[in-house]
Formats: sequence, C-alpha cells, structure tokens
Amino acid sequence: MLVAAFTVGPAAAEPSIDQVIKACGQKTLVFSAQGKRVGEKIDGYCQGFLEGAFAVLVHKGAICRPKDDADPVTAEYLITVLNQYRADEKSEMDLGTTIEKAFVRAFPC
Repeated sequence: MLVAAFTVGPAAAEPSIDQVIKACGQKTLVFSAQGKRVGEKIDGYCQGFLEGAFAVLVHKGAICRPKDDADPVTAEYLITVLNQYRADEKSEMDLGTTIEKAFVRAFPC
C-alpha cells in the first residue's frame, strides 16, 4: 500500500520588492532562425506579476489604461514606472503598496 502525506504550511509570503526587481532584471536573449540577435524578452515571472497587478488595478478602477492604444502598456514599461517611482519616493513599502502607488501615479483616471 502506498501512502502519500502532504504537509500544508502557511501560505507563501508575498515576494519582496527586491525579489521582483531582481526577477525583472533577468532577460532572455531572442535570436532569429538565422542566429542573429533580434532582442530581449523580460523574465516571465516579472512580466506576469506586473501585468497581473496592472490588470487588477484597472479592473478595480484604481487606474485607467492610456487612451492612446498606439503605445500598449508592456511589462518593460511597467518596470520602468516602478523603478522611477522607487527612485523618486525612496520609501520602504511592501510590494503591493509600492506597485499600486506607482501605477496610480502613472495611470490616473
């Protein structure tokens, strides 16, 4: 008889702002079929985290998408918004609060 036991611990803690910023610094080089470097791709964890936070804040009505769809909001732009906010504010807030304040400042309704 095979018995499996699972230990359930406390829920995973929210990552720190530094952990997300570090993940955002990880890039994947993108090459064409001919082997020529054609760009970089931001880390998937970072992209998902920032784009997910953006979508939630839009859904809540806390922020608004830019009216000009010619420049879509990308993860690269969102990390720039976050880094600029941190440089300007120089405060030690938790990740969720920092992202929300940065995005509210950048994408007002």
